[in-house]
Amino acid sequence: MGIKKQQEEVLVGSIHKSVKENEIKKSEDETKQKITTALTNAEKAMAEKNPENAKKEYQEAMQLYNGLSRKQQDLMYPELMKTYNKLI
Repeated sequence: MGIKKQQEEVLVGSIHKSVKENEIKKSEDETKQKITTALTNAEKAMAEKNPENAKKEYQEAMQLYNGLSRKQQDLMYPELMKTYNKLI
C-alpha cells in the first residue's frame, strides 16, 4: 500500500472518529437537558405539594444520569444533589 493510500485511510478514520465524538457529545447534551427538565419538574412538584410526582421526576433524572459518561456525571452531580436534598 502506498503512502498516499495510507494517508487517506488515516484521514478517513480521523473523520469517522470526529463524527462519532460529535454524535456522542450531542447525545449527552440532549440527555443533560432532559435531566435538567426532570429536576425542574421535580422541584415544581415539590412546590405544588406533590411528593409522588417529585419522586418520579427525580428517578427519571437519575436514570438518565446513569447513562452519562463519568465526566458528564461529575458535571451534573451538583444539580442532582441540590434537588435530592430538597426531596429528603
